[in-house]
Amino acid sequence: MSDKRSSIEEARKRVAKGAAFLDKMTEEETFLKGWREVIDRDRFATYGEDFRLLDTGCGCILAQIDNHRCPRTDGGESIFDFDEGGQYSRLTVYLGLSDLDAVELGFERDEGVFYRHLDQAWIELLEAADAKHSDMSDRERT
Repeated sequence: MSDKRSSIEEARKRVAKGAAFLDKMTEEETFLKGWREVIDRDRFATYGEDFRLLDTGCGCILAQIDNHRCPRTDGGESIFDFDEGGQYSRLTVYLGLSDLDAVELGFERDEGVFYRHLDQAWIELLEAADAKHSDMSDRERT
C-alpha cells in the first residue's frame, strides 16, 4: 500500500474520532452544538505537505469553531486568548487536548498524515453528513 493511500485512510480514521469527540463534547459545551454548520469548506486550503496557506488565519476545524461559536468578551474576541497560537491553540487548550490528542483526533498532522489528507477527510465527513441530512429531509417531505 502506498504512503499516500495509507495517509488518507489514517486521516479518515482520525477525523471520524475527532467528529465523535466534538459530538460528545456538545453535551458539556453548548457552544459546540451545531459545530458542523459553521464549517466553511472553502477555508480548507493546503500548500505542499507540511503547512496550511490561508488568506486569513487557520481554517482548520477547531479554528473555525472558535471563530464562530466560542463565547466572546464584550470586545468580540474569543475568551480563549491564552497564547499566540491562534484560534486552534486556544480551543485545544480549553478542551484539554494534548498535542498527541490533537493528532489522534484529526485536528493536527504528524509525520504519517499530511494536512491535505486531514482536510480531505474532514470535507468527506462533512459532505457525507450533508447527504444524510438531505436524504432525511427528502423523506420527511414525502
